[in-house]
Amino acid sequence: MIIKYITQGRCPNCYQGYIFKEPVLLSLSLGQIHDRCLVCNYNLKKEPGYYWGAMYASYGLGLLEMLLTYLACRIMGSGTFDWVNLWAMCLVVLVLSLFNFKMARVIWLYIFP
Repeated sequence: MIIKYITQGRCPNCYQGYIFKEPVLLSLSLGQIHDRCLVCNYNLKKEPGYYWGAMYASYGLGLLEMLLTYLACRIMGSGTFDWVNLWAMCLVVLVLSLFNFKMARVIWLYIFP
């Protein structure tokens, strides 16, 4: 159930307010975080540098996407490792980079409230 709130970008305190000012999934901007939750007044901007740790979550998301892309290439009949797999993995990570940026911040906020 908590995965639903993470993917929607909901507040980790009340699960009703939103963390970002625009949708997490279908937005082409980097996303601006509200200073406080509009419902429960939870502080979403903790301290300077708080979200630097979200790089670890972003790295994990990128690895997961690359692994799933590699497995999809293998299932579709590509070789063990070739340039097609590499380009497909790079393309997927590049296309999902804005999503990863926002989701990493949401995940970091849920791990360390």
